[in-house]
Amino acid sequence: MARELTPAEVPLLKRVRFIQLLHAGVDHIPFSLLPEGVPVACSRGKGTTPMSEHIVGMALACSRRLLVEDRNMREGQFNMYAAGPRILAGGTCAILGFGGVGRAAARIFRAMGMRIHAIHRSDETDEQVDFIGALADLDAVLREADLISSAFAPRTRVPSRHCDAAGHKRSDLCTARSTP
Repeated sequence: MARELTPAEVPLLKRVRFIQLLHAGVDHIPFSLLPEGVPVACSRGKGTTPMSEHIVGMALACSRRLLVEDRNMREGQFNMYAAGPRILAGGTCAILGFGGVGRAAARIFRAMGMRIHAIHRSDETDEQVDFIGALADLDAVLREADLISSAFAPRTRVPSRHCDAAGHKRSDLCTARSTP
């Protein structure tokens, strides 16, 4: 059941003619409980900027090992010879799921000097990318990636061999909405 709709409220929807959600995404809406034929609209694009900035922030935190180094500093440890931060500029960012958030993140990563390889269900885009492909191109895209941002829609089925394919040289960020 959706967070906005309790079981006790379902009978109250008999006369409703339109449902407007205040957020993006309808994955968690129990359409089978709604009156037949009632349009449901979401606020598509509302989270594009905050989510794309969140993705870039996570990428920077991973590449700079912020959590590990913060913990070490709090424990009084500083090792100037430890593995340094990975530089994102000049690397390849794979964006899996090239919707609004993925495109917005790609613009920021490109401005940081990264190459952009994207997977999109239509394998087409007007965005400036170095490669755009479909799910069938996933192997090639993952091989080249220094950073992976996965924002596939929950209904996208990724072959299981890709789920454990993380290499030690890269950061894998999962930024997709989850479904209950």
